[in-house]
Amino acid sequence: MSTTTLDEDEYTRSQYGRQVGERLRLIRRQKRLSLQEVEAISDQEFKASVLGAYERGERAISVP
Repeated sequence: MSTTTLDEDEYTRSQYGRQVGERLRLIRRQKRLSLQEVEAISDQEFKASVLGAYERGERAISVP
């Protein structure tokens, strides 16, 4: 039986989301792309404002 609390699980998910966002930003910058360029080359599938929020950890990212 797990002894983690809801707060610990929520913190872990939040921390994971921030790490994913940091990784997204790192990859985008390595490719020398702006948020607007990512939006354009993805045919607007990834909106610049939403991607930026993921990168900053301001928006939760769900990973199946």
